[in-house]
Amino acid sequence: MKICIFGLPGAGKSYAALELAQHFGIPLHHLDQIFYTNDWQERPAAEFVKQHLAILETPSWVMDGNCMKQLEARFAKSDIAIYINLPKLFCLKRLIDKRLSVKPQIEKLPKGCKKRLPWKLVRFMWNFNKRFGFKIAQLHQRYPNVKYFEVCDKKSAEDLLKHLKK
Repeated sequence: MKICIFGLPGAGKSYAALELAQHFGIPLHHLDQIFYTNDWQERPAAEFVKQHLAILETPSWVMDGNCMKQLEARFAKSDIAIYINLPKLFCLKRLIDKRLSVKPQIEKLPKGCKKRLPWKLVRFMWNFNKRFGFKIAQLHQRYPNVKYFEVCDKKSAEDLLKHLKK
């Protein structure tokens, strides 16, 4: 089984990915850990693409994250694609809580990266649907064999996780 989870930062992608990976017993890959190196520096594009493609060729995976230039490659190889599209204010609160909290987080930060909340991430989250909504809709149309779910509220997110775990 191959599952890609993408959507607004702070929407709960890592939590959903962890739940599904544990339930199905398949490897979990957080794209931030592949995309970034020390101190939130972007990995060279060719190196990231090589690692990303290597994961796509494995028999099963859950991939959590955006890296939107490579979304189509993930989407095309997926059995299930989950777009977590929760309200912006909810995501903003979660970003603040997650990035500024001293509590341990579900996801592991990329090696050498500290928790922080850059304005660039907030802008990316706030403009996500405007920038990528059309592309996501196109992918859904282009790959009809991929089971596609769009989660727009917390209750439907919980319901989807229960449904997929059956």
